[in-house]
Amino acid sequence: MSLLKSLSIGAAAALLSGIAIAAVVDLMVTEDPNNVVAAHFEGDWTLDKTITRQLNPDADTAKMLQFMVVPDRTVLKRLTKHNEEFAKLQIYSAGLIKFGRAEEHPYLLVNRNGNMHLVWFVPTDKDAADPVAESKSKTVFFAVGKNKRLDMLFLGGTATRDAAAAYTRTATN
Repeated sequence: MSLLKSLSIGAAAALLSGIAIAAVVDLMVTEDPNNVVAAHFEGDWTLDKTITRQLNPDADTAKMLQFMVVPDRTVLKRLTKHNEEFAKLQIYSAGLIKFGRAEEHPYLLVNRNGNMHLVWFVPTDKDAADPVAESKSKTVFFAVGKNKRLDMLFLGGTATRDAAAAYTRTATN
């Protein structure tokens, strides 16, 4: 084999392996203590039916009554199939969100279009064996109270005019 051909094959192999390496993007959390939502998001939250109905008189207050947020960066390893989708977004928090007693899902707290978004991952009817088959999201707003017990969290939809649901910290926080 000629030297030129060997160099060409070697260069092509190096280029291809470089492309393969460049394609692997790991998700990572970038902490920002000045991000109000990320700094106060952790904890147990209970739906405030009165304020939620004030924001949306037609709200179904029987859904998503309580949830708990537990930061845990190790969930990023479970989300590798979503790396490309979220690699361009700053991730402020990652962990588990627990709805009720049984449902537990990995979550990311990201910024989309200048708004904080809670993204959580669920199995689908089509792929029930994959616990992170698809993502769901809500816009997140936060009002800091004089003390932690008075904090309020608002979860809206994904459109700019979707009404929000209001949550307060559960008494045990």
